[in-house]
Amino acid sequence: MKKLIAVVSCAALMCCVALAGCAGNDAAEETQAQGENTQIANPWIDAADAAEAVEFSGIEFDVDETLDAGVGEPFEVTYRAMEGLVEVTYDNAANQVIVRKGDPSLAEGGDISGDYGEYPLEWTMQLDSDVEATCYGYVEDAAAKTVWTDDGYAYSILAIPLGGDDEFGLSAQSVEAYADTID
Repeated sequence: MKKLIAVVSCAALMCCVALAGCAGNDAAEETQAQGENTQIANPWIDAADAAEAVEFSGIEFDVDETLDAGVGEPFEVTYRAMEGLVEVTYDNAANQVIVRKGDPSLAEGGDISGDYGEYPLEWTMQLDSDVEATCYGYVEDAAAKTVWTDDGYAYSILAIPLGGDDEFGLSAQSVEAYADTID
């Protein structure tokens, strides 16, 4: 009888050890999974209008909300801001145009567009008599991204096709129209 009690006790002890070991693995995996999901805070805030975006960013910014610029009248205009950078997005039926103005120290080389895609074509254009912009695109004279600096600020215009047409871009006249509207 003593042997039977000893065998049952050993079996029960081994079950407890095995269960404790399994629980320890789950806790370690859970801790590891939680660590992988740790993220930094999103610095962008959605603003109700240009005035609220200016207030948060500290950057003077005013644009024409009804600007067509040859790509269609926007049906929605939204603003976002973070410290030192302000953005307006024009949503049209087939594309989206994002215009930014900010502190050039926020991005390497003054490119504040947030677009790190590679484009096969690069060219320059004059926005004013003394302001030269660099344009990038997939098709000649159709700027998918335009960046420049002026009066201590960096600017960008990003044209995004919503239908998957990589060849979409802004004409020189459209780039000038968007650039001229930024105050």
